[in-house]
Amino acid sequence: MPTSVPTRILVAPSGFKESLSPEGVCQAVAAGVRRLLPGAVVVELPLVDGGEGSAATMARATGGDLITTRVTGPVGEPVDSYLARLGGSAQGTWLVEMAAAAGLRLVPAGMRDP
Repeated sequence: MPTSVPTRILVAPSGFKESLSPEGVCQAVAAGVRRLLPGAVVVELPLVDGGEGSAATMARATGGDLITTRVTGPVGEPVDSYLARLGGSAQGTWLVEMAAAAGLRLVPAGMRDP
């Protein structure tokens, strides 16, 4: 007699800008899946793309640390950015949040030259 294998669902969203973080989206979607499919194995994997909140998300997801640091921005001015020192199996790996260090919002419209 074959044994049944539980349904496995991977919830892997990025965030909703100015609304929910990747973790928030994961939690909301996973809660809905668990309500509809109580026997399912639900794996939550928040995704990031280097944009706002990426370093914090990766630090939390791996049990690492988030460090605020002052860097030189894209027009030579000092700006605060974030480094994630990843934990778990990724120990020794660092992630720079480029949106905070050199994002387009840091370049005045008159200085942009695509």
